[in-house]
Amino acid sequence: MRRRIASAAHALAILAIVGLVLVGVGKLLTDRFHWSQYLFWIPTLPACLVASILLAASWTFVRPRYRGKWVRRTGWLLVVATLLASTQFEWGGGSAPPVPPREQRLRVVFWNFSESGEPGWESPAIEQDPDIVVVRGGECTQPAGVRERMGEHSFFCWDEGFMVTSKVPIKAWGSGSLNIDQGMGLDPREADLVRVGRDPGRAMWLLLDTRERLGMDVVVWLVDLPSDLSLWRASMMEQAFVTMVQGPAKRWVPKDALDGRQDWREASDAEVPASAFQLPNLIVGDFNTPHRAHSLSILTQNFESAYDRAGLGYSATFPREWPLWQLDQAFIAPPLRACTHEIIRTLRGSHRMLVFDVENPRAITP
Repeated sequence: MRRRIASAAHALAILAIVGLVLVGVGKLLTDRFHWSQYLFWIPTLPACLVASILLAASWTFVRPRYRGKWVRRTGWLLVVATLLASTQFEWGGGSAPPVPPREQRLRVVFWNFSESGEPGWESPAIEQDPDIVVVRGGECTQPAGVRERMGEHSFFCWDEGFMVTSKVPIKAWGSGSLNIDQGMGLDPREADLVRVGRDPGRAMWLLLDTRERLGMDVVVWLVDLPSDLSLWRASMMEQAFVTMVQGPAKRWVPKDALDGRQDWREASDAEVPASAFQLPNLIVGDFNTPHRAHSLSILTQNFESAYDRAGLGYSATFPREWPLWQLDQAFIAPPLRACTHEIIRTLRGSHRMLVFDVENPRAITP
């Protein structure tokens, strides 16, 4: 009986080691391969917790002087090493530059709300004193509150599930599908693990007049990529990039050049060609892909992550109550850069809120 118990304890310790090794392989390879993305998505902290429980059980069943002593020690060393690596690479963030005056930066709020919003749902976003609020909420979230509270001179557009309210002028915008191929629809949130209906991803393009704040106009790409876990992220990003570079098929500009905050008209190619949206300065959205994934560089063109520049600490955004993955992210192209980055916990919504400031060091006056 003692030998059987010792063998079982030994097996638990080996299982913990194998699990941690697989987690390490996933962090190294990220989603360069289809199979490796599933290892990459394993949350580090829960993995370390499970491994610790297995090792503790192994230690309890068999005294250290018995078989497998070196295995358990190796397991504990791997737990410590994995936690340290997680602190360095997943919690490290960047070293934020000095924050310029408020009038010389652009504050952006991105919130994947994805719920039915009762009156006042927008308060957490408005409390951040934003210049732009982007809500991924679908048609279930009423826009009246956020429009009123952003001010009577704010610009507003709403399509493909994106709701954008901006204090800076929106010179043109467009929206459309990302045209990503259908996968198996694998979604753990569904009762039978399969999501019904096709999700090709959604996108919006914005051309903002931010010359007063940043000394230049800014092209923004907003994306919401499919959550289907069966899709290889690298292939998904390639398809999304092709669509984003092509630009929107229809572009919209203010009906009245002096007061276009409420109504829009379709723009001709001469007014706003699709190529006007090809070179983004800012890419924001729910990528449904964890931070530091290799595939992100395909869509973001190796732009700097706002978190890597100005974030610090644990910045997972999903699920809201017990976040495990940093899915909501922002990437910024030079000469712009992030000067603040924060994840806000809210009482509503399916994701936590992303808030960051963008500056242009070349345009800052002393």
